Amino acid sequence: RRGVRTDRHTLILNRMPGQEKSVVLYDRKVDPYQLENVAEEQPEVVERLIQEELKPWLERTGDPWE
Repeated sequence: RRGVRTDRHTLILNRMPGQEKSVVLYDRKVDPYQLENVAEEQPEVVERLIQEELKPWLERTGDPWE
């Protein structure tokens, strides 16, 4: 699992051998208890967080997860 958290969102990517990658996105302003996964309703937010937050963090830390 890898993820990032911003002031607005929590994004979690989960990869398990033999399973599809799962994506969880919470909008912390609307759902502060993080109960509703809105990843399917907000794919543009998922992609932006992956490109602008998660990938740079993985590169900076030398994490080979990608």
